[in-house]
Parts: sequence; structure tokens; C-alpha cells
Amino acid sequence: MPKDFAKHHRTAPPMESRISGSIIFFAGFVLGIFICSLAWLWHLVPEPESMIKINESPVAQPKLDALDEMEYNFYEIFPKSVVPIVEEYGKTGDKVVVEQFSWALQAGSFKSPTDANQMRAELILLGLNARIVTAEVAEQKQHRVIVGPFDNELQRNRAQDKLSQAQIPSLPFKVPR
Repeated sequence: MPKDFAKHHRTAPPMESRISGSIIFFAGFVLGIFICSLAWLWHLVPEPESMIKINESPVAQPKLDALDEMEYNFYEIFPKSVVPIVEEYGKTGDKVVVEQFSWALQAGSFKSPTDANQMRAELILLGLNARIVTAEVAEQKQHRVIVGPFDNELQRNRAQDKLSQAQIPSLPFKVPR
């Protein structure tokens, strides 16, 4: 006998109740906080007084005469421990230099003055104080490009870092004041 499939009513399968993962995570998080707070409170509870042992030993009283007998020798120690100051300031507030020399950098040595001027222009564009010094070496004129002078090694190192970033080799040397 033929079967009519159009009128066939299918019953829906029973729905399983599913709990989302975020609810499970939140519940575990709250439970973890609760357990940690209980453990923390457990450590805060003081021990009962009956379990605490009181150590009652006599305490020696300090002698007041010993304080009177102390000798204060910091009047002798402080003048002997003078710390030298590297930088001093004058009455007008200007820095007084203690060192007898300053620092400079040689950024190049050229036979041609135009090459030396070109290097000097590059250094000026880098923000450095550059000058050209002409010297005679082996009966030939050399045009040296000098950067500086610098008052301390920190300024010299900063200038040398600028030169190395611009891929310009440099040679540090001391200049008498």
C-alpha cells in the first residue's frame, strides 16, 4: 500500500541543554577567587592566646652613664673626608672648568681644500661645530677637519656617535686650553 510522505509528522528530538563556555569560565573564575580569599583570611586569623608562649625574661636597662662617656669624633672625620668636585661654579653662576685640557675630533684630513670644505659643510649640517686646520706634513699641506672643542668626554662621545651614524670615521684627541 502506498504511503503518503507529505502528511508524515516527525517529532522533534529532545533538546539537550548546553551551557556556554563563557558561563563555565566565569563560574570557575568566581569559585577560584572565593577559594583564594578563604585561604587568605585563614592566614590572617591570629593564633589563640593560649597557644602563644610569652617569654618573660628580665630586660637589662641601659646605663645612662655610658651615653655621657661617648666621644664624638665626627668633628675630626668630616674635614678629613673632603670629596673633590669636578665642576665648580663662579660667583656669576658660570661654570669654571677644572680640567687643563678639552677634547676634539678629527673627522678627516685632505690634500685638497675643496674636499675639506665639503666635509666641513656635511658636519655643519649634522649640527656639529667644525673648522679646518691647515698643517704641513712631509712638505705637503694637509687640510684637517676638526670638530670641537668639547669640555668633557660625554659631549665628545655624543659628537662621535653622530659621526659614526653618518658613517664618518673620527679620531679623538686632547687639546690643551
